[in-house]
Amino acid sequence: MARNVYVILLALFLPSLVFAGKEGLPLRLTMFDALRMARDEHLVSRIANERVAQAIARIGEARAGLLPQVEARAFQRRRTINLEAQGISIPGQDPIVGPFNTFDARIGIAQTLFDAQTLARLKAASVDRTTSLAEQEKIEQDAMVLVAKFFMDALRAQQILHVAEKRVERDDQRLRVAEEELRMGLRSENDMTRVRADCALSRAQRISAYAEFNERRLDVVAALGFSSEQPIDFVPPRATAFEKALRDANKDHPDLVAAEAALEAARAARTVEKYDWLPKLSAQADYGASGKSPSASSGTYAFGLQASMPIFKSGEQHFRIQEAESRVRESELRHGQVAREVDVKILQAHDILEKTKSMKTAIESEKNEAQKFQLLAVERHRMGVGTSLQVKDAELLLAEANDSVSEAEATLCLAYLNLARALGTLGEL
Repeated sequence: MARNVYVILLALFLPSLVFAGKEGLPLRLTMFDALRMARDEHLVSRIANERVAQAIARIGEARAGLLPQVEARAFQRRRTINLEAQGISIPGQDPIVGPFNTFDARIGIAQTLFDAQTLARLKAASVDRTTSLAEQEKIEQDAMVLVAKFFMDALRAQQILHVAEKRVERDDQRLRVAEEELRMGLRSENDMTRVRADCALSRAQRISAYAEFNERRLDVVAALGFSSEQPIDFVPPRATAFEKALRDANKDHPDLVAAEAALEAARAARTVEKYDWLPKLSAQADYGASGKSPSASSGTYAFGLQASMPIFKSGEQHFRIQEAESRVRESELRHGQVAREVDVKILQAHDILEKTKSMKTAIESEKNEAQKFQLLAVERHRMGVGTSLQVKDAELLLAEANDSVSEAEATLCLAYLNLARALGTLGEL
C-alpha cells in the first residue's frame, strides 16, 4: 500500500519538477540578440513605431480635404411662421401662416477644385512621416546603445564572478594545506588567523560579485522585457564580428537624416502658412425631393461654384508666417550643429578604437605569460616537485589574466559599437 502511494505521488509531482527545471535553464544571450531585441522590443522603439503610424494617419487626414464630401439628409416637420418677422405685412391678413407640413430629403456632394493650402498640408504630412521614420531610426539606435552597455556591464560582472569563484577555490585549498601544516606543527596559530581571514575575504568578495552580477542582469531583463527571475548566460562577443559588420554597413547617419527631415518639415509648415493667402475654389451640388410629404413631393436640385480668398485677417497670418520663417532658420542652425557633432564623434570614436586595440594587444601578451606559468606549475606538480597549492595559484593567475583579456575584449566591442553609433550604422549590425 505504501509503495502504491509513493508511486502515485511521484507520478503527480515528477512532471512539475521536470518543467520547473526547464523554466530554470539559463537563457544564452548574445550581443547581437540583445541588439536585435532592443531595436524591435524596447519600449522607446515601440513608441517610435506608433509615432510613425500616427504620421501615416495624418497623411490620410490631409488627403481627405481633396476628396469628395458626400452627405445625405432628410427631415419632415409641421410648423407655423410669422410673415411680419420676415418683413412681410399684408393689410387685413393674419401675419401667422400655418400650420403646414414641410418635407425635404436630398443628397449633396462637395468637391474642392483648388486649394493650395490643403495641397501644402498634404506635402507637410508626407514630410512629417519622413521625420517620424528618421526619429524612429535615431531612437532605435539610442536604445541599442543603452542595451549594449547593459549587456557588457552584465557580461563583465559575470566574468568577475567567475574569477571570484576561482579565488575562493584557491583560498579554500590554502586553508586546507594550512590546517594540515598546523596539525603537523609546521605553522603557528597566528598564521592560521591570516589564512582564515583571506578565505573569509574571498568569500565576501564572491558574495559581492554575485550581487553585482544579479543587479546588472536585472538591468538587462528590464530593458528587454524578460521576467526578473529569468537566469541569463551572457555569451562573450568577439570584436572581429563587430569589425566585419561595421565594414559591411553602409547607411546615412540617422541623426543627420532626422535633422534634415526636421528642416524639411519646418519649410513645409512655412509653405502651408503662406498658401493661406491663395484663393480656394470648390463646387457643390445636391438633388432631392421637396414638398408637403414624401408622397406629395417633387424633385429639386442645386449646383454651383464657390471661390474665396482672404483679404485681411487682423495681421494674424502675417505673424504666423514670421514664426514659420524663424522655425526654418532654427532648423537650419540645428542641422549644421548636428553635422559638426557627427564629424567630431566619428573622429573621437576612431581614436578610442585604436587606443583600445593597442591596450588589448598588450594584455594578451601578459595572458600568454600567465598561461605558460600555469602549464609549468601543472608539469612541476606532475613530476612531484610542485604542490597543488602552486597549481591553484597559477590557475588563479591565469583566470585573472583571462579576465583582463575579457575586459579588454569588452572594451573593444564597446569601442566598435561607439564607432557604429557615430557612423549611424548600428541598426545594421
